[in-house]
Amino acid sequence: MGNHNQYYTQNLSMARNQRYKLVTSSSSYVIQNNSSGVTEYSVTLGSGITETSYTIIFTTEGIPLDASSNPLTSTATITLTAPGQTSAVTIAPATGRVMP
Repeated sequence: MGNHNQYYTQNLSMARNQRYKLVTSSSSYVIQNNSSGVTEYSVTLGSGITETSYTIIFTTEGIPLDASSNPLTSTATITLTAPGQTSAVTIAPATGRVMP
């Protein structure tokens, strides 16, 4: 998954002046319009690959929110695991800065 999907979701929110969310589960992730629920992008992970279940919403200013639409109070971490390999992406509160 890398960190490009968090950036894409954040940029989509700012460019379209609408809130978008990234919803991850153990076997897939989707990028959806937070109001309409319309899916913009969807990926099913390959066999043996899993990730942390998490929902993060970005405001039109690019500020990250939790699943309840509250500002993040701490760094959000999404972990992707493949056979023999683990990668984590963190999202900073307030700025939404994504760090590999």
